[in-house]
Amino acid sequence: MDAAVKASATVAIRDNVSIQVQNGSREEYRYTIGLLSNEINRKKSAGEDVDTSWLLNRAAQKDSGLRYVLVRGLVTSDKAELMAKNTSSGGLSLIVPGGKGGSVKVDLSKESLASCTGQRSPCFLSFQVLTAYYNAKGNYDFEPVRGVANSQIADLMKTL
Repeated sequence: MDAAVKASATVAIRDNVSIQVQNGSREEYRYTIGLLSNEINRKKSAGEDVDTSWLLNRAAQKDSGLRYVLVRGLVTSDKAELMAKNTSSGGLSLIVPGGKGGSVKVDLSKESLASCTGQRSPCFLSFQVLTAYYNAKGNYDFEPVRGVANSQIADLMKTL
């Protein structure tokens, strides 16, 4: 798909697709760094080798490429689904301008968010990426990695 078609599809999706949620609620997890530190201390006190099992020593080394991805928030609902307006035949697809004056049909029905059902199902997640380091006291500490979009994390999760 060339860049012009992709851009047209992106605009059509943004302008014509919404998410309908039934009985939704949001949970935000605050103080994740403090909670993570408390859990490390608790596990160490219980005799667990978190340095090895969580790769903490490796992750805290200078220039380590290891990062931690934590769920920062969650939206649960009984039902969430994509809804499209201005679509052909009531389906979950859009016709968008294509290259060389033609058009392209974009089928959204197979997207992972096309439907999420079940009582209190976790339908949407937000993430936080952390990098580990040693603080001034020589203990493990974490700081957020800025500029990582949820879509990047979602793409990463799809490869696992």
